[in-house]
Amino acid sequence: SIPRGVLRLQHLTQLGVCDNQLSTLPYCFGSSFPVLKFLDVSANVIVRLPTSMKRLVSLDQFVFRGNDVLTSIPGNSFFLVCLFVLF
Repeated sequence: SIPRGVLRLQHLTQLGVCDNQLSTLPYCFGSSFPVLKFLDVSANVIVRLPTSMKRLVSLDQFVFRGNDVLTSIPGNSFFLVCLFVLF
């Protein structure tokens, strides 16, 4: 899992958590990073994205390669339309 201390870094603009066997992101993930622009969660086993992802309004790159087990994305996933998403 992502350490709690990382979730307090509200001025973070880039975050890479590749290859960590993550199956989920914390429910508060989106509200923890209000200025995040780049997120790389490649090579994990993420099965769902938290609904708080819609709060990542500054996010413009979301790298999601190698998470072939995704079964659920948040309702109202409009945020995905506004991203340059790399699968």
